[in-house]
Amino acid sequence: MASVVGDRLPSEGGSAADPQTPVLRINQLDAFELDSALDQLVWNQLSRCFRHLRPGLLTPVEPEVKALLQLLVWRFTVYPGSATVGQSMMNLRYHDTRSLSRRYRAPSRRQTLGLALLAVGPRWLTERSHGLLLALGLGVGGGQPADGGLWPALRRALSIVTGLTQVANLINFLVFLRQGRHPTLTERILGVRAVFSRPQEVRQVAFQYMNRELLWHGFAEFLIFLLPLVSVRKIKTSVYSLLLPLGLAEEGAGGAGGGGGVEGVCSVRGVAYHAPLGRLRSRVLLLLHQEPLHRRRLPDLSQVWR
Repeated sequence: MASVVGDRLPSEGGSAADPQTPVLRINQLDAFELDSALDQLVWNQLSRCFRHLRPGLLTPVEPEVKALLQLLVWRFTVYPGSATVGQSMMNLRYHDTRSLSRRYRAPSRRQTLGLALLAVGPRWLTERSHGLLLALGLGVGGGQPADGGLWPALRRALSIVTGLTQVANLINFLVFLRQGRHPTLTERILGVRAVFSRPQEVRQVAFQYMNRELLWHGFAEFLIFLLPLVSVRKIKTSVYSLLLPLGLAEEGAGGAGGGGGVEGVCSVRGVAYHAPLGRLRSRVLLLLHQEPLHRRRLPDLSQVWR
């Protein structure tokens, strides 16, 4: 994973893009969505490794395992390349906004560590807060603590901090929609923002695949509209009327040449056919021609051979 990010991100002295070039808001939001999908994918793959073991084996340590996986992803993406996996796919990377230089400057080690702590720490604390409060509340004599008003106050304080954090994130997101920088509160606090890692090029959009899809869907809709209007029974009758005389004529000629067939004239739907009477093939073909598909039945062999 580190090699992938390293291949995508050029060095500072290479053909890096101008940090002053504004980045589209949708690109930054797509990068976060890709990172979330990657975290979920890694967690699903790890869960499959334990699906044949005792059920609920990872449940007690699930927050810690998720935090460890996020730290591993950060170690091989943001730490060496200054970009997450989603940012590298969107041609983005982090830039230190506190630098006065107009050229690209990678985030400092302190900012990089701050990104890891503020990305993993609050999520782990949110998932573990209830368990930690219960552990602290049951730690004194196995029952409620001596100071009964301390623990409700901690819970209320934690709820207030969580609510204030959500309000701050909402305000920061509204500012991001206005200015186009710092989509998360973490980036604004640490002084980093996403910039292009390579100069933007004119996209050559190809519509071959879209054209094939449109043609196929149009053809499928045309068939769905046309097939109910087609009479399959009439088509079947026409095909039998074209093929059946040829087959019966050949069979009649073979029977006459051998001297062992008795020819006669039979009429099917008003058309006279010369056919050797008494032969199994002729009777089967005639029955298939006369009877509809859903009412076909095999002829009585005892009557055919008479």
